Amino acid sequence: MESNQLTDTQDVATPVAKYDAAYSSLKDFKHEPNGFLTRCLERIAPHGVPAGSRALDLGVGQGRNAILLAQLGYDTLGIDRSEIGVATVRHNAAELGCQLRAQVADAATYDFGCDCWDLVALLYYPLPILLIERIKAAVRPGGHIIVERFSQKKDTVGPDGEDAKLPNPMLRYFQDWNVLHYEHGVFQSDWHWSGESPTGLIVRLLARKP
Repeated sequence: MESNQLTDTQDVATPVAKYDAAYSSLKDFKHEPNGFLTRCLERIAPHGVPAGSRALDLGVGQGRNAILLAQLGYDTLGIDRSEIGVATVRHNAAELGCQLRAQVADAATYDFGCDCWDLVALLYYPLPILLIERIKAAVRPGGHIIVERFSQKKDTVGPDGEDAKLPNPMLRYFQDWNVLHYEHGVFQSDWHWSGESPTGLIVRLLARKP
């Protein structure tokens, strides 16, 4: 695979305790919904979400994106390995009077089903390529997948920004879908570990299943 492949392999084995610590204290990541997700949702459903639409948020964290999806009208499920994260989602949703489901689960073994989701959010989920074929199969025809994440370790980004000119491998996995938006460049993230630089090489993608 190309030299700019998704290389954050250590994240796959990140202990749940590290996520628990992040979700139980104030960290550097933002608490409002992801900006790219918000823009994509405005494009996908400018006149409102059709009744019965279902959304899946992988790595739901504290629920900032799942709550937005539910508020817009999606029947929303968020999954995360962190019990603290899931408990926080449920608490935050209840305070807002927002109906959604949050479940402790490992996406590596979770059954996503087949043709049953209208939208799947992969926002700063570690190594989504390991799941991508299963997730694509789980999306209904006409449904969407939204991706935003660091595309490689921040300390491997070339100082001249040449890395950003290379096609990201994520794009290749959607050659059989309709890619509605794709960008790959050095941007500021809205989720990173405390103490890390928020700036790095990031891929953003919105794709629709034929």
